[in-house]
Amino acid sequence: MKTPHIPSSVSFPFGYRVKVLQLPRSTFVDECGDDCIAMWVASEKTIYLDASRPIRKRRGDFIHELLHTFTDWQDWAMGSSAVEVKG
Repeated sequence: MKTPHIPSSVSFPFGYRVKVLQLPRSTFVDECGDDCIAMWVASEKTIYLDASRPIRKRRGDFIHELLHTFTDWQDWAMGSSAVEVKG
């Protein structure tokens, strides 16, 4: 079985696209701080991951941040003019 990779972007409906950046530890610390292992920045629509972490942990970090992304996407979609809610 092929090992799943972490995508470089994720597309949600209505044109909401999220970037995923796996950064070397030194760059990651500069961007996110020393106490951080992963981060979702809603204003940039970007998930930052520490590439020095083992891939299994990074996948867990990615999924955790993706849940934050999903919540922000829901808020965005409900307020976006691209979505018409009826009911």
